[in-house]
Amino acid sequence: MLSVFIGFLLIRNLGQGTLTMISSTAMARMFGAFRGQALGIASLGYPLSEAIFPFIIAFWIHEFGWRSGWVLLGALLLVFFSPAVILLLRRHSDKGISLLMKGQPARESDVKNWKRPSSAVRWTMGDILTDRRFYLLQMPMVVPPAFLTGLFFHQTSLMDWKDWDLHAVSAGFVLYAAARALSSLAAGSVIDRFSARSVFPWIPVPLAVAILPLVMGHEIFWVYFYLGGAGLTMGLSVSVSSAVMAEVFGTESLGTIRGYQSSIVVMATAAAPFLMGLFLDGGGSYAVLLAGIGVLTGLSAVFSALIFRSAPLRVSPVRGD
Repeated sequence: MLSVFIGFLLIRNLGQGTLTMISSTAMARMFGAFRGQALGIASLGYPLSEAIFPFIIAFWIHEFGWRSGWVLLGALLLVFFSPAVILLLRRHSDKGISLLMKGQPARESDVKNWKRPSSAVRWTMGDILTDRRFYLLQMPMVVPPAFLTGLFFHQTSLMDWKDWDLHAVSAGFVLYAAARALSSLAAGSVIDRFSARSVFPWIPVPLAVAILPLVMGHEIFWVYFYLGGAGLTMGLSVSVSSAVMAEVFGTESLGTIRGYQSSIVVMATAAAPFLMGLFLDGGGSYAVLLAGIGVLTGLSAVFSALIFRSAPLRVSPVRGD
């Protein structure tokens, strides 16, 4: 039991948390004027894996068992993915990347007015934890993945409550993956043309719209509407989160900032299934749960639209040399 706990803890934190944070942070730092498109293309790995791996893993477990499936995934990481990353990093050209970073550093007044800060701005742990902008940005970033993780975790009982065929619902994840891929690419182009701040308030909107019909609808097509909206939200979130952090805080300490932010998301997504389970086991209904999720997701959209209208309480970055 202890080994299972340690294994899942490491997979959860070092896999979903650390590797996700490293990849998005690397893209946000390496590309300046084309940061949005780089993040959008990089995030295609999520929907592709969500569309392909469930079928592969299900087939493998059926034919060879679940233990060998874990061995296969570990072998792929060691033999294929890790060497591929090392090879690609060796082929990375600092000169080529610098030609893409056409944006000029902004003035200190731009930092105070939520405009793009200088890449030389460096943030300490104390600066991040006492700057309210960091916390204001969390709700739109945390609410959608936390709620979706909880709903996916309780998917079987949710589908039983709706009296929907689970196999038909599983096919909807192809639509989820496609919507996530399309929104990632579209968000990347909009970020580069305008800014991540212009896209940020729209992150929770598709999910908020998709959840409410799920409460009242009885036909099976509503689940596809729900999964499509969920895919749009998650595609926007992956592309926009790193880009908006880079615009607000700069890229010098982006790894530290994204590390804190990723930790909050991982903890929230881990807690959501447990809290939802407590609510349902305590006699709560899915109708109330889904309505509450829809309302809170909608409020996070409104909240995110108001974030950049308020000036930060303080700006105390440490200037790099």
